[in-house]
Amino acid sequence: MRGKLIAFEGIDGSGKATQADFLIRNLQRNGYKTKLISFPQYGESVFSAFVERYLRGEFGESVDPYVTSLFYAGDRFEAREKILKWLEQDYIVVCNRYYGSNIGHQGGKVDKKDLPKFLKWLEKLEFKVFGIPKPDITVFLHIPYTLSKFMVSKKPKRGYLKGKSFDIHEQSSEHLKRSFEAYMFALKKYNSWVKIDCTSGGKMLLRNQIADKIWLEVRKKLEWS
Repeated sequence: MRGKLIAFEGIDGSGKATQADFLIRNLQRNGYKTKLISFPQYGESVFSAFVERYLRGEFGESVDPYVTSLFYAGDRFEAREKILKWLEQDYIVVCNRYYGSNIGHQGGKVDKKDLPKFLKWLEKLEFKVFGIPKPDITVFLHIPYTLSKFMVSKKPKRGYLKGKSFDIHEQSSEHLKRSFEAYMFALKKYNSWVKIDCTSGGKMLLRNQIADKIWLEVRKKLEWS
């Protein structure tokens, strides 16, 4: 079989890195060859340096989403050949963030009426111009955007922020709300997106409970393919 590409998306603090690790372990226990990659590739790519500066607010807090999308898409382009090689070798490649992050975080800056046009441009940029492979499954970790800041506050310090607790996305409640809305639009638009509810009664489920939900959905997709 050809390898598969599984992407994790969700608003800040939804647990993407944690659940990507859980999925890797579940896949390996079931005999699949796996590779894990995280985006942005902080400290590892040319474009990630621009992402870091942007997230620290060095370009200002209001940057054209078409411009900032190029930073993130370029970072993925730098990993393109590696990912394509893994897929040719029949690995299941799990991505902690991928193309969908541009939909949420940059698409959330676009007026709602202009979002379809922006998504069409993104698809052309990432899949045709930069030629990154399309994800077979996008796992969207659904938490209320009102919970996002609290979950981010529990993260350890991140080097790219140089001492700050939040990046310019995380510190803005309005950005979190609008990125959540853009993600909801994508969930309705793309059949390959799978929604995983990660809360109950306004509180986060246990990590293994969320992981079990994800494994159930991913296993279905793998069996159908």
